[in-house]
Amino acid sequence: MLRKKGLSEVIATILLILISVTSVVLIYSFVVPMIRGGLTEGEQCFKARDHLRIVDSDFTCSTSTYTTIMVKRGLEDIEISGFVLSLLSGASSISYEIKPGIMAGVQMYDETNTLTQNLIIPLAGEARTYYFQQADVTNAEIGVLLENGKICKTSSAIIPQCPQQ
Repeated sequence: MLRKKGLSEVIATILLILISVTSVVLIYSFVVPMIRGGLTEGEQCFKARDHLRIVDSDFTCSTSTYTTIMVKRGLEDIEISGFVLSLLSGASSISYEIKPGIMAGVQMYDETNTLTQNLIIPLAGEARTYYFQQADVTNAEIGVLLENGKICKTSSAIIPQCPQQ
């Protein structure tokens, strides 16, 4: 009888060790990929933090009929597919996902200072002014749209009224 008791303690100890090792392996297999993925996304957003910004200039302003926003791209040439611009007006806001091509409600000033519907994203070091058919905008936020579809907020700005012409 004593021998069986000693043997069951050894089996219980071995089972506890196996359960512990299995638990560690399972936790490791779920937690490590989650952390690695989160760090990669965080690293991408960290690189993009100063990549696009709303320029405080006479070209960034709003009226009772339209809003223009000048967007400047940083010198570092990271791969982006576009940007998201949220315009706040009173108690509501509207977001625009700006990508190359034509988009309803958005135009852009080209090199000749003419409005065009063919939108392009500024290249490294460039600035572009976008025209929105949204009135009385008071604030704007911009976020980089990465190639993987993730949006990283980079800056916000108070939008002044356009000077009277």
